[in-house]
Amino acid sequence: MNAELDDADKLAEGRMQRKALLFIWTVIGVVGLGVFLYGQAVLQPGVESTELQKWGISLMSGSFFMAVLFNFILRRAMHEDKNAGDHVLILLFKILFFPFVIADGNPLIMGVMVGVAYWITTLEFHPVLTVSAQVFTALYGLGLIFMLWGCLLGWLMSLSEADDGS
Repeated sequence: MNAELDDADKLAEGRMQRKALLFIWTVIGVVGLGVFLYGQAVLQPGVESTELQKWGISLMSGSFFMAVLFNFILRRAMHEDKNAGDHVLILLFKILFFPFVIADGNPLIMGVMVGVAYWITTLEFHPVLTVSAQVFTALYGLGLIFMLWGCLLGWLMSLSEADDGS
């Protein structure tokens, strides 16, 4: 009986913490909206108003992303049932990390995928294909760099372990 009460208390505390984090991200989003609106309100639009609008959009979109991400992670940590939004997020993450799944930790396969995407950007195809290949090249090229960095660190660690063993 006490174990059930402890679990209920932990669940209630987790929900309260999740709501507090969502409130914080909402406040940041509202500040971003204020900065954005303060930028469309100037009498002579220029560099300052454009920069303020960019900052406002960044604050709003960043706070929305973080609120959705934290809400998802905390809901999963508390073993709550999945809702439709959770299923959409899981699908988006599966799509986002699909090239890494195909590469299976092999930087050569990832390098070929990034190279082909870069090659597609140089051809005279429809802009939809070219722009999507540019986005793929930028995002997964960065992922390839991190994979190569991890391989280098692993190789360096194996060298230091080999020196310790001999």
